[in-house]
Amino acid sequence: MMRSVFLGEPSTEGRGEFNHIFKSGVELSDRLTLVDSMTDADVLLLDALRTQRLQAEALVSQAKDCGCEVVAVDYSDDPQSIRLLEVRGIDRFLKRSMVLRERGASSGLIHYPVACAHIAYCVREDILAYASNASFPARHLDIACFHSTELLERHGQTKRGLIAQTLSQQLPKSYSREIGHVGFKGRRGRNEVNPDYVDTLLRSLIVVNCQPDRWEGDYRLFEALACGPLVMCDRMLRPPQGLQDGKHLIFYDDPGDLLEKACYYLENEEERLKIANQGQQAAINEHRSRHRMEQACL
Repeated sequence: MMRSVFLGEPSTEGRGEFNHIFKSGVELSDRLTLVDSMTDADVLLLDALRTQRLQAEALVSQAKDCGCEVVAVDYSDDPQSIRLLEVRGIDRFLKRSMVLRERGASSGLIHYPVACAHIAYCVREDILAYASNASFPARHLDIACFHSTELLERHGQTKRGLIAQTLSQQLPKSYSREIGHVGFKGRRGRNEVNPDYVDTLLRSLIVVNCQPDRWEGDYRLFEALACGPLVMCDRMLRPPQGLQDGKHLIFYDDPGDLLEKACYYLENEEERLKIANQGQQAAINEHRSRHRMEQACL
């Protein structure tokens, strides 16, 4: 099934995700065609995070006149509401963050007043392109973790801080490690590649990730998988579809479990490489932007 997609241009700043997920996702798909005119489209696809209400209303009205289906994707971190819900005529909603958070901890999935499908994080195309063109002779860093012990004092981030502390203090000294934030911070990371960060992913044998508290994922999980290290992650409220513990990545239950498993896989190269390779292939072949946009539009 092939569908033609008209992509509504954002009316607010912060076009990194729009370009590298929405636009690239449609352009890279062999099941979707990006068109320049609403009259040629089967679907109007709206970036609900970056499209203001008045612009959305105008686009939806035009789409209905042309007989287009209207799909709104809220690819934001805010689970509390569905953006553009007040705009009449939208046929389907998809939302990235759907976890109810109370005092910094997740307590379940939110139920919305309309049907809303979950759309997960994915491998960003700009980061994948950078990683594909980078060249490193060998992976010489045993473990990388991008959380810091400073998070122990931050609301909702204590678990991440504890993981950083455990790796810093209890991992045997014979293993090399890089613990803490790498490269630039903030919104800039959503709009451009952070070379130091991606380079660290590419030169690490194991990358350890941790959700604030059983959230449904983050970019780092998929970026790490796509860059080829063995990825270790805490158990999640809703693991990404298709990713299996022991086949594509390793889930850990607590700091002690993490240490035991990390040391095991550092000493068992064949198993580590097999899982890392299977995780990388799954991320690239099943969790890129085109897969998310096909989910939205087909």
